[in-house]
Amino acid sequence: MLRVIIFGVVVASLLVFLRLMLLSIRRGPQPRRAPVREDKIIDAEEPVLELKSYRFHGCDSAMGPPDPLDFHERLYVSVGPRDSDRARTYCIHVTTPKTLEKELSASGHPARFGRDLLIVHRFEVDVILRAVRDRIRELNELGESLD
Repeated sequence: MLRVIIFGVVVASLLVFLRLMLLSIRRGPQPRRAPVREDKIIDAEEPVLELKSYRFHGCDSAMGPPDPLDFHERLYVSVGPRDSDRARTYCIHVTTPKTLEKELSASGHPARFGRDLLIVHRFEVDVILRAVRDRIRELNELGESLD
């Protein structure tokens, strides 16, 4: 009886093996897969950006606007790598909360998007330029590129 069981198991195993061989022959040769490579990370140094030049459209930066708490000026900044003459120019609207409130009231619109907008408490060139330098890598998103 034990011989019959062992014979049955061997025959069943042989049938399964033959079935698998038949399936692999029908599918044809399998394409070889390229060995999986790990991507190498290259640490490239980003250039150090600097503020090359700036100017306000409607006022002298030394004198400032007539009312430092109530102004809206376009600021043009040129930014580029420290060790290069290349630069990209951006336009940023600099305003105060007082002027922004007046502009919103006058326009009749309850909201305004601020992609190219910098809001400062008062006209202070060093504060404005520090804000630009602090976000110098984000000027593509924050300012309007003129190039």
